[in-house]
Amino acid sequence: MAVLKTAETKQLGPKKAALNFIFFTILIDFLGYGIIAPLYAFYVLQFSTSAFIIGLLATSYALMQFIFSPILGALSDRFGRRPILLLSQLGAAIGYILFATSDQLWLLFVSRMIAGLTAGNISTAQAYIADVTSIENRSKGFAIFGAASGLGIVLGPLIAVVAVKHSLALPSLVAAGFALLNLIYGLFVLPESHVKRTARSLTIFNPIKTLVKYLSMPRVNIITLAIFMMYLCYLSIQTILALFAVDRFGYGPSQVAYILTYVGFLSVVFQIGLHKVINKFPEYKLGVSAFIIIVMGYLGTSFSYNLWMLIISLTVTSLGNAIVQTILLGRLSRLAPESEQGSIMGASQSMNSLAAIIGPILGGLLYQYFGAGAPYLGAVVFALIALSCFTFSFNKVGQTSTNQKMI
Repeated sequence: MAVLKTAETKQLGPKKAALNFIFFTILIDFLGYGIIAPLYAFYVLQFSTSAFIIGLLATSYALMQFIFSPILGALSDRFGRRPILLLSQLGAAIGYILFATSDQLWLLFVSRMIAGLTAGNISTAQAYIADVTSIENRSKGFAIFGAASGLGIVLGPLIAVVAVKHSLALPSLVAAGFALLNLIYGLFVLPESHVKRTARSLTIFNPIKTLVKYLSMPRVNIITLAIFMMYLCYLSIQTILALFAVDRFGYGPSQVAYILTYVGFLSVVFQIGLHKVINKFPEYKLGVSAFIIIVMGYLGTSFSYNLWMLIISLTVTSLGNAIVQTILLGRLSRLAPESEQGSIMGASQSMNSLAAIIGPILGGLLYQYFGAGAPYLGAVVFALIALSCFTFSFNKVGQTSTNQKMI
């Protein structure tokens, strides 16, 4: 929480309590996913033994997030951040309650689709951070996002393990409770941050048109591609890390859980530390260095045949990812017009959801056909593409102001 206490906001920005709400909103998005995702199979097995159905249930969440991230971002540009953020918390609670009480398979799908829709609020939360932080402190402000998401990744599976011992429905009800508590908190502490709203054509709420529009913007498209590639790195190896640990080291579920918890813990620690020092280093040099660190970490993991090598590699990768995530989000926000922060963050988040659809499938195929280290070598390729995009975004050739083109 230290990251929130030191957040630098604009002179007329909201109270620190509002940034706490944003922190909790992002935390609950990742916490809820972390609570439910490990239990997908157990819920589906009540109605079907098909592995395809289990995968389809997970995909339904990512697909809805892909569709609605740009829509919710655009809606927040037009109607304000506060109503979108508060309504998304209510919708999340409804989705979790429905998931816990579903007595038919189709209701499970409806509940996860609602959850995916409301998780599109990440783009609005990111836009809120952009609204209340100065341009020079934008990357520093986005450390809040990294810390909250990392903490959610750590706590989600742990809560699921404890709650499921009492009943299969309890983990989802716990997630619903968190969302409702945050909704109540937000009603009292969350002011509107986006006061200079302008009337926008309803066509902007078409997710495909929104993506095409912003992916055609110079430099914005390059940074969005870099963010997509980094998410593809993470999501292509996330689902196979457990299998990697089983095949390479013969680990069981509890040992794998410890490794996953360690990775999430590192994300939180590095993001909190990064928040305090990121503005002390040149953005370009820090970003390039972080990408090199990531490549070294993925290469080390691919060739890890003992626990210490794995731990060192995961630590190195987590450090690089913490830096890169913060820098890329900050750079994207600075390239975006102030009046369209929500829309552009929504387009970026939608691309990340696309990575959530592609990544697990790609990682599984690489693992199955080329061996345990192949997904990590694939991640090296994706990271190098992202590095190329990052460096190209600093190219001064043809850098007509993005903001001028958008006005």
